[in-house]
Amino acid sequence: MVETQITDLEDAKSRLEAEIREAKYDERIRDKTVSIRQKETDRDRANGELSALNRQADSRAQLSIKRNELNSKNSQVTASLADTSLDWIELISRIASHAQRFKELVGSDAEPETMEEKITLALGYAFFLPLTNPSDQ
Repeated sequence: MVETQITDLEDAKSRLEAEIREAKYDERIRDKTVSIRQKETDRDRANGELSALNRQADSRAQLSIKRNELNSKNSQVTASLADTSLDWIELISRIASHAQRFKELVGSDAEPETMEEKITLALGYAFFLPLTNPSDQ
């Protein structure tokens, strides 16, 4: 009886060893490990691409913001130049229309470099002297 049990156990052991060899668990584990490593590599590559795309999207958004700011400033400059041009045109036309009157009052042509001096001389220095208040003395 013991011998039959030993024989049965040895047969069972042989069958299990044969099943293990046939099942190729070591090979399957190696294959799964290789598959896992490959998937991790793919995941890392995909994360790198995602990171690069996010940086690119951020750069594009910042570029779009800067473009909008530039367009806004260009519009402001254009409007300002248009207003300034109109102001200069109006000023030049006023100077031209009042040039004759200036010559009559001051006695010489209106020249931007000397206009202030000529007006001061025409009005007299007393007009530009500071007024003193008798209560301050």
